[in-house]
Amino acid sequence: MPDNPNTAEPGKPRRRWFQFRLRTLLITVVAAACGLSAWIGWQYSVASRRQSLIQTIYQRGGMVMIVFPGVPEDIPFLRHVFGDREVTQVLLPPDAYKTDEDVARIVAVFPEVKKLWRLDRPNDGTPNSMQPIEIKR
Repeated sequence: MPDNPNTAEPGKPRRRWFQFRLRTLLITVVAAACGLSAWIGWQYSVASRRQSLIQTIYQRGGMVMIVFPGVPEDIPFLRHVFGDREVTQVLLPPDAYKTDEDVARIVAVFPEVKKLWRLDRPNDGTPNSMQPIEIKR
């Protein structure tokens, strides 16, 4: 048995570990942090855009139905932390969001929505009714 542990026996190759510089590690960590912060910022902007549209719909007399707490959602965890919830149905007020572009914008912001409705308020005193809106994806 040799006295020097750094010398390998003739039949066994010496094991080499992957080597890198500290500068390489620093550049890799900074690049990963920049990418992660950009992704977090994008998720925050999506959640805030959805929340502002929900508030606008409520202010105009509509309604948004979300998934109850405890039900598995299709929303990523980070957006859930930012307060975003899965929207299942949207009830639009009769005097707003009348064009196809408005409906397409709602579907673009809430791609998981299953049903869109428009509330009809007749002037003759009959009860309100809801008319389904076709979702074009």
